[in-house]
Amino acid sequence: MKKIILMMLAVALLAGCQQTTPNEEEAVVSAEQITTSNVESARPPNLLNAFNKVVTEGTPYEAKVFLDKYMSTASELDADIMLTMFVDQQRDVLDGYTDLIFNTVYQNALLDAYDKSYNLDKLSRDYSDEIMSFLEVVKQDGFLLNYHEGMITLYPDYNLLQSYVPYVSESIRAYVEILSRESSEILSADGGLTISWEELSFRVLSAEEYLVNYEDSIRYNEVFELYKWYLNALLTGLPDTPIYYRNSNLIRNDVLQSYNKVIIHNADTVTASVLTGYLDVIRSKNNKVDGDALTYVRDTLKNLDFTEY
Repeated sequence: MKKIILMMLAVALLAGCQQTTPNEEEAVVSAEQITTSNVESARPPNLLNAFNKVVTEGTPYEAKVFLDKYMSTASELDADIMLTMFVDQQRDVLDGYTDLIFNTVYQNALLDAYDKSYNLDKLSRDYSDEIMSFLEVVKQDGFLLNYHEGMITLYPDYNLLQSYVPYVSESIRAYVEILSRESSEILSADGGLTISWEELSFRVLSAEEYLVNYEDSIRYNEVFELYKWYLNALLTGLPDTPIYYRNSNLIRNDVLQSYNKVIIHNADTVTASVLTGYLDVIRSKNNKVDGDALTYVRDTLKNLDFTEY
């Protein structure tokens, strides 16, 4: 192969020596043609098949290298498909790490990496090459570390997707924005909320807006499940961040204010309607959150329907 390339270069050089020097305008056109030709020849003839092979046989890091190189040459539909394939690949790899990351030795290494803000250069070299290689791969494949109830868990860094936003459809851009918000500030840790009630309300409303605007999206079902998860957290809180005062079961003032803001400023949404009905139940019990309130939440999540919006 190297001999063929060298022969081609030699022929080109000889041809150049026999021609007169082109004027400046011709030289510019020639350079553009060469650049275009190189890009086209570098692109795989079937982009989706080539990417599928990388996703199936390679790592998320290798898939990202592929996307960085070819995403700008893809059609909008192909770009949508490749980006969502990459998201699914990261999640599949993460599932494969589940047993491994809860092994004591690996967990200690992840805790150490978390303390060092994922700066692997600062880690003790007492770890085996196998452990250090694992930590490097986890970082390279685009996973972040999260401290949760005394353990380190992993989650994808969806902010990596932002560089592909110019090439995908409007619905996938909105999908990336929803995922990236979770990567930037994860919703919970140690059984409690790590974001404000206002931020949680924003995420609920963003997910609802997606469901209303992009009912044909290939990610509709995923966002619908995310909406229910966010809404459940908004209505019930989390074990260490309940929506009521523990000593009285009365709804917390900050939660009540957050609900009222959503109802006032987003009156035509499903979320506002759900919150209005929820507050009616709570107020009928003198502002206490009891079994009837939890029944309302359960029934609401079971019967959610966006088809009329």
